[in-house]
Parts: sequence; structure tokens; C-alpha cells
Amino acid sequence: MKTGVRHLIFGLSASFPFICAGVECIAHRGFSAQFRENTIEAVQKAWDENADLVEVDLRLTKDKQVVLFHDESVSEKRISTLNYDEVQRLTPKFHVPTLDEIIPECSTDRRLLLDFKDESSELVNLVVLKIKTAGDPENTFAFQCRKMGVLNKLQSKLKDPVVLFVSSLERSLLLKKNPNPERLSSHLAKKGISGISAKGRNFIDKSFVKSFQNKGLTVYIWTINPIDRIQHYTALGVDGVITDDPSQMNKK
Repeated sequence: MKTGVRHLIFGLSASFPFICAGVECIAHRGFSAQFRENTIEAVQKAWDENADLVEVDLRLTKDKQVVLFHDESVSEKRISTLNYDEVQRLTPKFHVPTLDEIIPECSTDRRLLLDFKDESSELVNLVVLKIKTAGDPENTFAFQCRKMGVLNKLQSKLKDPVVLFVSSLERSLLLKKNPNPERLSSHLAKKGISGISAKGRNFIDKSFVKSFQNKGLTVYIWTINPIDRIQHYTALGVDGVITDDPSQMNKK
């Protein structure tokens, strides 16, 4: 396992009482169970709950502002076709933060998992510039995306970044076969990817998880909210659980 990944996984796990000891708590779009997702308040409240990582979604506006926003469109208009002030006018009930606003709040114990929803090279380049200006990316930021090309670009521009491949683990072919964990994990390991951020599926078992971990890959599962489901995936040995309610993982 890479040093950066090991540090990311275990660096804070002993510093507060996880319901599932040793498993990372990753807040999904901040503390989105109680606050508006991808807002500064949601991010800060998740950190207050001692989340190891706070996952936020990134998109690029027409005037090159990196914003925290999940959906591709707002009021049926694509974010990429709108200037930042237009995006804000179309969301009058809440403030859409930029990455520039949240980066100064980050530190080695207030980390972000940046999820690239806009897969353009322009967004990657801008984020990398901001990260390099801010400080040490290995200890403060991790990255995930559904597109391998984005992860490869990040690898080429940052020193040993923690990059995770996002997968819904969809069944495929005529017989709707489950994805082959050995094949997928081998492919990711060959590409130097740090791990997988996967949708929780009923077919995931201990051997599925081990297929990745045996190759030094991290396994995150999303989006898991009921405590019994958090405990279920913990028992399978996953490295981290992505949840809307990080406060649950601090309860004994």
C-alpha cells in the first residue's frame, strides 16, 4: 500500500470513537443529512463531527470558477454554460461556494475528497493549480472520478496523489453478471490507482473487498446511512464508508 494511502486511511482513525473502529468516515457532500449538500456549512459541520474526509462535487462554470455543485444543470441550464453569478442567481435559497472559499479552511485534519463531475482538462488544471498553491495535496486532499483519464491527469500533475476510481459496479452482459473483482482490481493496480469508490451492492462480500486490498487498493463504499448497513460493510473489511450522516459513525 502506498505511504500516502496508508496515512490517509489510518492517520486519524484512533483519534475519535468510531462506531466501527478503524474504518474511515467520509461525509457525503458534507453533513448532507442535516444541511444543504456541498455548502460551506455542510462541510464545516462534517469536520465538526470528526469526519476523516469530506467529499464534495466539483464543476466548472463558464467564467472558470470551480464550484461545489453536484447536478449538471440548474433550472435546466448547464453549469458549464453559466457564469458564476448566474449560478448564484438561480440558487437564491443557498450560497454556492467556490473551491477557493473552502480551501483555506482545509488542513491535515480537515481533509477533502474532491469528486470531479466535470471531466474537462481545464477543470483538472485549475484544481491542480489551486491545490499546489494551497500546500501539501497528499495530506489534505484526495480525488475521485468515474473517468480514468481524469485520474491519470491528476497523477501526471501531482506527486503521488490519492486517486480513487468511482464505480457503480453495474451488472453487464446478457446474463447481467456481477463485475469481476479480480479483473477490475488488477486493472486499477496496473494503472497505479489508489483504490475504488464503489456503490454498496448486495453481492459485495469479504472476498470481493480482499480482491482489491490484496493489491494494495483502498475500498470505499457509498452511500451508506443506516447503522446496521455501516456495520455490515465494516464487517466485510472495507476501508471507508461514505455517508450522509457522519455523526452516526461517532456513536458507540
